[in-house]
Amino acid sequence: MRRLRRGPRRRHLGHSAILLDAARRLVTAALPPPHANRQHDLTQSTMPINVFVSYDHDDQNQVNGFKAIKYNPNHPLDFHDHSLAEPVTDRAGKPLRYPPSDPRSKPVRDAIMAKFERSSKLVVLIGSTTWSSEWVDWEIRTFYALKLALSGHNTARRIRGMTLKGSDHATPPPALARHAASTLSWDPDALDKWLDENPNG
Repeated sequence: MRRLRRGPRRRHLGHSAILLDAARRLVTAALPPPHANRQHDLTQSTMPINVFVSYDHDDQNQVNGFKAIKYNPNHPLDFHDHSLAEPVTDRAGKPLRYPPSDPRSKPVRDAIMAKFERSSKLVVLIGSTTWSSEWVDWEIRTFYALKLALSGHNTARRIRGMTLKGSDHATPPPALARHAASTLSWDPDALDKWLDENPNG
C-alpha cells in the first residue's frame, strides 16, 4: 500500500515542478530586457528640446541656413523649432507688420506667446541690425518674464544669443545683456551643448 502511495506522489510533484517551471518561463518572457529601462531613460534624456528662435527678419536667409543645420546627419545640433512658421495675417491675408507696442499687433503677440508656452529655451540669432529690432527686444523680455516663475534666478540660463556667421562684431540687443547668459560667436556646436543643459541647474 505504501508503494502505491509513493508512486502517485512522485508523479504529482513532478507535474507541479513542470507547472512551476512553465510559470517562470512565462514571467521571464513578459519582463523587459535588463537594459531596456536604462535605454529608455537615455533616449528620454537626449530627446531634442523645444526652442523658439528670435531674429531680425532682415537676416531670414542666414537664419534658414542655421535651421537647416539640424537636418545635417553629420552635425549634432538638434532641436524642435517652435518659431512661427508663417507670418500672422489680417483678414485680407496680408502679414501684420505692426510693432509689438501697437495694439493691432495683438494677434502676433498672442501667437508668439502660445509658442513660448511650449518652448524650453530661446535662441537669439544676432545680425548687424538685430539690436534695433523691437520684436526681438519684446521676445527676449517676454520669454524671460514668462519663465521667471518656473526657473527663478536660473531664468537667464534659458536664453542664449549667438551671432550669425560673419557678424561676430554685431551689437547684441540690449535686453539680451539683462536677461540672458553670455553671447556666443557663431558656434553651432557650443550652442548644441547649451541646448542639452538643464536650465534649472
